[in-house]
Amino acid sequence: MGKAKEDNKKIDKLELNKILKKYGYNSEQIPNTVYKKNIVISKEFTQYKAEDEKEKKLNWYERSAKFAQKIFNLAPPKVGEQDDLKMAINFLNYKVTPQETFSLAYFAVLLSLPIAIIPFSLNMSGLPIPQIFIIIFFLLPVIVFFYFYTYLQRKANLLRMKVGGDLVMAILYLIIYMKTTPNFEGAIRFAAKNMTGKISKDFKLLLWKVEIGKFSTIYEALDDYLFQWHNYNRDFIESIHLIRESMLESNPYRREVLLDKSVSIILDGSQEKMKKYARNLSTPIAVLNGLGIMLPVLAMLMFPLIAIFLGDMTTNIVFYMFIGYDIFLPIVVFLLMKNIMEGRPVTHSKVDISEHPNYTSIKNMVASINGKKIEIPILPIVLFIFIVLSFPGITYMLKTDFFYTNIATGERLEPTFFSIIMSISIVIATTISAILYYFLSSFQKISLMKEITRIEDEFEDALFALGNRMSGGTPIESAIVDAQKDISQLSIKSLFLKILQNMNQMSLPFEKAIFDKEIGAIRYYPSKLIKTILRSISSAIAKGTKSASLTTLTIASYLHSLRNTQEIIDELMSPTISSLKFQSYILIPMISGVIVSVSKLMMSIVFLLSKQIEEIGAATMGSEGGAGSFEMANMISPNPIPPELLQLIIGIYIIETLILMAKFTVRIDSGDDEIRENTLCWHFLFVGIMMYLIVYTVMGAMFNPLIDGIVAGFE
Repeated sequence: MGKAKEDNKKIDKLELNKILKKYGYNSEQIPNTVYKKNIVISKEFTQYKAEDEKEKKLNWYERSAKFAQKIFNLAPPKVGEQDDLKMAINFLNYKVTPQETFSLAYFAVLLSLPIAIIPFSLNMSGLPIPQIFIIIFFLLPVIVFFYFYTYLQRKANLLRMKVGGDLVMAILYLIIYMKTTPNFEGAIRFAAKNMTGKISKDFKLLLWKVEIGKFSTIYEALDDYLFQWHNYNRDFIESIHLIRESMLESNPYRREVLLDKSVSIILDGSQEKMKKYARNLSTPIAVLNGLGIMLPVLAMLMFPLIAIFLGDMTTNIVFYMFIGYDIFLPIVVFLLMKNIMEGRPVTHSKVDISEHPNYTSIKNMVASINGKKIEIPILPIVLFIFIVLSFPGITYMLKTDFFYTNIATGERLEPTFFSIIMSISIVIATTISAILYYFLSSFQKISLMKEITRIEDEFEDALFALGNRMSGGTPIESAIVDAQKDISQLSIKSLFLKILQNMNQMSLPFEKAIFDKEIGAIRYYPSKLIKTILRSISSAIAKGTKSASLTTLTIASYLHSLRNTQEIIDELMSPTISSLKFQSYILIPMISGVIVSVSKLMMSIVFLLSKQIEEIGAATMGSEGGAGSFEMANMISPNPIPPELLQLIIGIYIIETLILMAKFTVRIDSGDDEIRENTLCWHFLFVGIMMYLIVYTVMGAMFNPLIDGIVAGFE
């Protein structure tokens, strides 16, 4: 037994040294703690270690960087660049060094070189390759180097933007705790416990660094942490400093003023950042609309002329048009949008529905079969529907050599109503499939999100009612009874009724009535914001109803300020959002529908003219008129691009553009929110394609009499 204990003791020491080494320490630097497990391995450390173990596995970038350093052991050329890389690495908590990052960039360039010379080699061997492809592939190593070398800094900047809303909530949580218990370390612990994501992990790491002795106080640890926000969010730093100063203030009124000011500073800072972003947004949006969307749409007006006069002169022109409009252009538009979206400050935390009982993955939907809820994958259903709906159109397209000729007879096909319908059917099948995917992946979740959003909006009024009722020293049970009468018109009153029911019928205390795992009232209101606030109120009630009243009213006031700030931000972004929706719903589909209709009209006329010119040329062979006729015939391509193919290219382009516009609109409006993005995607697709088909049908009805008149005139 004694030997077993000694072996366990050695293992514990080795484990402890391994953990301490991770943070730059060893057991000798921390006296009197080496063998005292109850001091070093605290509850907070156990939890932090468990979470850290889950993230210990290296990601693809870390593995690639470490492998690349074995081949190239290079360092960034400038000291300043190394410092920037170190800051990004520390912020992301990546297990790489600047040398490994730089080595990976060169290794990626080495791998891209063979790909870059492929088009040049094919061109030298006699295969005609467009010059634009040769240039793009030739620049590939430069693009690859820039991508990998700036990857960490771009990712860190993007993460800083994403957690901007969490910084606001972190300040709110700190102040909520400080209002009733002026203990800064306790406030950090409270915020770390009730938040999620990066800020929560950062706060837990601060507490652990103090526990292991890397920093003697939480203030030193926090100063070290705040340095990484120095150039990105000074309002957060200033708010933290005011909270710290409140600890030194002996006057309670002055302390309250400092705490309130810290909230005002970070909320006003968020508002100012958004104002600056909205002011600077006009030029990037104009460039995106002009060069990325409207100019390419207007350039479609040349498609009919290209199809008529250059369709047979330029090799693989349809292929180039498809690559340009349906692949290259959407990528360029996406990159422009991404660049604009990455600069958007995040001013509020996203509504989290992950704790809702009916929540499921974005890739699945929930169905009830015989009273049992099951998750159904969406993608296989959508793919099956696409295959079924697009089968007739794709079959016809292949049978006619992409709408050019009748393969059975070899005869050149003229554009007909049926061939156009077959082309449109492929676009409709793609649209319906995309609409179904985005609808099925979002309709249940958007309902949950709206439900939680409504509850959180009403919670502010509920807190004011409850706080006012408790302000005179009224017991919590009586205060809840009176408060639920004040909010009888709101849906959240059922939360108060459920709490009362648990307290009266189940004889549970206030905290248990809310947070009991089996019958707690919070189970029916799965909002992290509400849960955190109720936990704070529950802690304050233990100190008395007046303390609970102060906490409740303070939180309600802060929520009100937060909502006002968000309303101002929404108003700032309203013109931009309206413009994007107008383009997606009306402008882009309408112009595209007109272009396809004009193309069909011109192509039909070209076929008629070609026949008449051939007849005239044959009848007047050798005469001056005949020579002119042949010159005119030579100007017109004998094998013009079918309007069905143009319609297909444009239709796919519209679908891609509407999806990109939907995602861009949501991210500009409310940040990264996949559920809202998917909802707006199917809205844009449904309305946009309907508008496109309506315009195309109306224009076709207008042009058909003109075509019939031309035919009658020739006859």
